[in-house]
Amino acid sequence: NTNSIFALDYISGALTLNGPLDRENPFYSAGFILTVKGTELNDDRTPSNATVTTTFNILVIDINDNAPEFNSSEYSVAIPELAQVGFALPLFIQVQDKDEGPNSIFEVYLVGNNSNHFIISPTSIQGKADIRVRVAVPLDFETIPRYEFSLFANESVPDHVGFARVKINLINENDNRPVFSKVLYNISLFENTTVGTTVLQVH
Repeated sequence: NTNSIFALDYISGALTLNGPLDRENPFYSAGFILTVKGTELNDDRTPSNATVTTTFNILVIDINDNAPEFNSSEYSVAIPELAQVGFALPLFIQVQDKDEGPNSIFEVYLVGNNSNHFIISPTSIQGKADIRVRVAVPLDFETIPRYEFSLFANESVPDHVGFARVKINLINENDNRPVFSKVLYNISLFENTTVGTTVLQVH
């Protein structure tokens, strides 16, 4: 009778629940095997040697009372801007729903600005899984140097949603050559222009 979770009325024999059950508690997840002993009393109300025992097998049935949870509320990483499409970000992302069977099925997805530049797998999960985030499109530090978006784990039950933030910083690479602001500069000068006169600013 772990944690005195059940109570037995020694006169009536009524077996009652004496505290809250939680199937996800490892003490309760395997259920209970309770042995109940009945003892005949002597005329003076003292216990006799006449006894009998019986066993109760009690199974705790799961209900969908847990939302998916990530192993962290925020994940941060820095990767080279030249990371190839398909590159797996070095992040340890784990998500779990402690319920069992159909009660532990949920979907995982990214939400936020430019989150479509990355993909995750798997997206449909039962129970527990490690999530991989991969590069989906060519990245460019000069265009978007950092990303910040949300990672959701959503069940069909209202309010059963897990949430985490993902922050990705790109590491600048020497991938751009110098470029003039124009391909061709045209200028006309009078022949008597003074030496030292500024005639053009080149960028």
